[in-house]
Amino acid sequence: MSAPARTSTRGRDFAWILVGYLVASGAAALVAWQLEGQPLWRAILAADVAATVVIFGFSKAFDNSSFYDAYWSVAPMLIAPALALREAPAPLARRIVVSALVLAWGARLTWNWARGWQGFGHEDWRYVEQRRKT
Repeated sequence: MSAPARTSTRGRDFAWILVGYLVASGAAALVAWQLEGQPLWRAILAADVAATVVIFGFSKAFDNSSFYDAYWSVAPMLIAPALALREAPAPLARRIVVSALVLAWGARLTWNWARGWQGFGHEDWRYVEQRRKT
C-alpha cells in the first residue's frame, strides 16, 4: 500500500481511516478470541495493543499520524461495552450508565475530530513536531 498523495480528497481519506479502524478492530477481535478464558483485563490489553499496532502500521504506510487522532476516542467506545457485558461486581445498571457515558464522550470527541479534520493533507502539529524531534 503506497501513501496517498497529499492532495487526496477528504472523503477518500476518511474511507482509509475507516479501513484502518476496521482492520484494527478485526485484529483486536482475533486476539481477544485467542485469549478466551484468560482474565478479561489481559484479553482487552492484548486486543488493544494489537489494534494499536495495526493503526501504527497504517500511520507508517500513509506517512501520516492522523490515523491516531480519533483512535484514542474510538477505542474506549469499544472497550467499555465489552467490559460492561461481562459479569462484574458492579451492578448492571452502573455498568450500563458508565458505558453510556464513555460512548457519549467518545462520540463527541470523535465528532469534533471528524468535522475539523481536513484529510491527509493536514497532520496535527504535535505529531509533526514529535517526529521532527525524534
